Amino acid sequence: MPFDFKNMKVRLHIIALDQFAFKHHPFYQITGDGGYKKGQPAASSSFNLSRSTTSEEGLGEKIIHSLPTFGLEGVIGTGLPFPKGFAITVDWAPFNLIDVNAGAEGSAVTPLEMDMYMLFGGFKFFAFDPTQPGLNYYLGVSPGRLEGRLLYPDMWVGAEYYEQEVVSFNQSKPLGTIRLGLDSKGKNFGFRYELISVQGKEVKLSKPYPGQSNTKLDFSGTIIRLSFFYEFN
Repeated sequence: MPFDFKNMKVRLHIIALDQFAFKHHPFYQITGDGGYKKGQPAASSSFNLSRSTTSEEGLGEKIIHSLPTFGLEGVIGTGLPFPKGFAITVDWAPFNLIDVNAGAEGSAVTPLEMDMYMLFGGFKFFAFDPTQPGLNYYLGVSPGRLEGRLLYPDMWVGAEYYEQEVVSFNQSKPLGTIRLGLDSKGKNFGFRYELISVQGKEVKLSKPYPGQSNTKLDFSGTIIRLSFFYEFN
């Protein structure tokens, strides 16, 4: 029968690499520095646990934010002409971005560091039965949450001196995402290439960067994800 959840198989994506290319780089929106106008993407991987703002976090936040990039999903075949497969998914991606890695090549940029955390939960619809070995294609939607912190350094702006400060930001409503992907799976192990289109135009910054006034940011862009997964029988 369609959507026989008793036969659902669980996949764990434990080796993952994400690249988040922003439509409008957030560091340029925050500082107005032209060196960030064509800034570099933010990166996240299962092996990168670097954080810049952990001193401002409570114990619970530190535990959650220390989790590496991962994905968890349950997949089933439907027996329908289309979709022939269905999945329920949860994905976690922490991003870290610092000024020297974010600026355009060869540019001098205003000091700034960012930790960003994204949590997605949603559905995927497959062209073929995802529980069977072989190539497969899917389309998905995954509303999500985005939050994070920025580290403003010690600095002079004109005659004013500002001490180092950690400033929070978050998306005021769920992120909108559309996901397109390609899976290649054997009996248990598989590889995925995925494009995630993110709409996040309502990110609120709790305090503007010194000398600036912008507190509403647009984090829209595209995430490219490469991952390996294991499917439990």
